[in-house]
Amino acid sequence: MTNKTADMKKIYFAGSIRGGRIDADLYRRIIEYMQRTSVVLTEHIGSPHLNLLEQGKRDIEIYDQDTA
Repeated sequence: MTNKTADMKKIYFAGSIRGGRIDADLYRRIIEYMQRTSVVLTEHIGSPHLNLLEQGKRDIEIYDQDTA
């Protein structure tokens, strides 16, 4: 038997973090919809608390985190 997650398409979802979070709820809803059939590697983009999590990080640190 195979692992269902291993067989699913992997999606890197991108959305504004530092440019404003007014669409964070929309991001969350899109991510939840995509998770029905795919693995979203960057589901944290839809978190309403992302601004707090990313505070103080330099752009290169966020890039390195997201591409790891």
